[in-house]
Amino acid sequence: MFNLRGNFYLAVLASLLFFATAQADTIIIGSNASANNYPFQTNGAYTGTYQQIYTRNKFPGVWSITQIAFASTTTPTSFYPSPAVYNLSVYAATATTTPSTPSNNFANNRGTDYTIVFSGPVTATLTGANNFDVVINFTTPFIYNSSLGDLLIEIVVNSAAGTGREFFLAGFSTETGRVYNAFGNPANGQIAEPNFGLYTRFMATQLQAPPSAVPEPATMFLLGTGVAGLAAYARNRRRA
Repeated sequence: MFNLRGNFYLAVLASLLFFATAQADTIIIGSNASANNYPFQTNGAYTGTYQQIYTRNKFPGVWSITQIAFASTTTPTSFYPSPAVYNLSVYAATATTTPSTPSNNFANNRGTDYTIVFSGPVTATLTGANNFDVVINFTTPFIYNSSLGDLLIEIVVNSAAGTGREFFLAGFSTETGRVYNAFGNPANGQIAEPNFGLYTRFMATQLQAPPSAVPEPATMFLLGTGVAGLAAYARNRRRA
């Protein structure tokens, strides 16, 4: 009887510890005060590499990043809601530059942990309703340690099919900076644009908090509940 009860308490504690430490967080970075169509404008309007640098301040500690998403918008009014099919290669790295100091040389922004996290088609139903409707699920999670630098996401557009007039929430912010092909064509050279970028949603799980971090009240409650359960189990064992 008591062994069964003890196993139950141990299982509950393990579950509480898991959910207290392993739940994915939604992290949104950048400004949504404006709009831009790079790099997701279709019908060949943008091809090749696009880089965006994100502030490390939104990722305290060590994180496993598993998804990024971008929000289509009706601003400007020339947007045509439509399905879009992209063929993308997506890379992640610790940036060697910052949102305020991106280099117009793509290679100069990549840290030594530069790695591919997704490659293949992405199909999106673009509503133009400020929804995060371009969603890229990483096939390889990126382990990001923010103490080493800001975050670089690199998107290579291999092909894109749709109406060609898609726009996405973007704006000026110290949280983002970007580098893109002039007029959407690699042959025209690259432009570095500090403190501007696409409004971006991340799905990520914190693997390790920074050393000075204090656990959130909800986490402390869960851990306290688990400890209380173990204490009750120990009392019952002594009575037996």
